Amino acid sequence: AAKRALVPGGRVAVAIATDLEPYDGAPPLPTPDLGQADGWTYISQPVAIHVDDTEVLIERIRQRVGPHGERVTTDDEIRLQVVTPGGLAEEAAPHGLEAEELRHIPETPEHIATQVVIFRG
Repeated sequence: AAKRALVPGGRVAVAIATDLEPYDGAPPLPTPDLGQADGWTYISQPVAIHVDDTEVLIERIRQRVGPHGERVTTDDEIRLQVVTPGGLAEEAAPHGLEAEELRHIPETPEHIATQVVIFRG
């Protein structure tokens, strides 16, 4: 899908989280992701992270708070496949994406460390 979205010679950057650690929900909880649109506030609170050799499961509670105080709460799970930059480059090549550059972004108090693979289409 990334290749279809690129203009000829365009680039796409894919971030791979590194050093994810399991988290069992014990306080304190990580800071939630927040967003606002059309008078609604969107809150996504991670409550657990399960890590194994092949995937990462992130459990979250998601809330929408409306302009009049109405609230909708749902449980959410994200499953992420564990990949390496080299493995990602191998998977992308048959789809016309060439790995061009690898960048490392160090950990900060707000974000875990990532490796960013930059592909040219």
